Parts: sequence; C-alpha cells; structure tokens
Amino acid sequence: QLRDLFHGFPAVFVLFAVGVMPGVVEELWCRGFLGRGLVGRYGWVAGVGLSSLFFGLLHLFPPPYVVVTAAMGACLHFAYACSRSLWVPVAVHAVNNSFAGLVAVG
Repeated sequence: QLRDLFHGFPAVFVLFAVGVMPGVVEELWCRGFLGRGLVGRYGWVAGVGLSSLFFGLLHLFPPPYVVVTAAMGACLHFAYACSRSLWVPVAVHAVNNSFAGLVAVG
C-alpha cells in the first residue's frame, strides 16, 4: 500500500513522511508524555506495558502487527529509560520506519 500511496514522490519526501515525522511524533507522545505519566502513576512494569499497548494499537493494520509494534514500543521505552533521552528512541524509530518505507516503495 505504501508503494501505491507514495508512487512518484521523491525518496527524501518518503523518508520524511514515513520515517522522520512518525518517529518524532509517536515517540514524543508514547514515551515522552503518555509513557512518563503512566510509569509515574502505575510503576515501571504497568506503565511501560500500557504505553506499549497503546503504541501497538496505533498500528492496527495488519492486526498481528499490533503485537510486534507493542513489543517494539517496550524496547523503545527501555532505550529511552537507559539513555534518559527521547532522541535515542526517536532515532531508532525513524531509522526503522525509513528503512521500511524505502523498501516498500522500492
């Protein structure tokens, strides 16, 4: 579907639209805002679990992908906690999405 959606667009635009922006926005929301609040309120395990579940639910299609992205969300939260910087999960997320986007559009 990405191939059809981004057909004819330059690779730089695909990198920005598929890789960079979702990486920044989703990490600011899921780790920086929601994750920090849930960890502070419910503790490390429940907070990371809930924010990772929400992250997974943001990626509903295809449905089994929810589990994969929820697990990735937990790993990204761990990277955020270890580095104490949102830039680390933002960079990992952006690289992952950029690679997937470029492969998808050829």
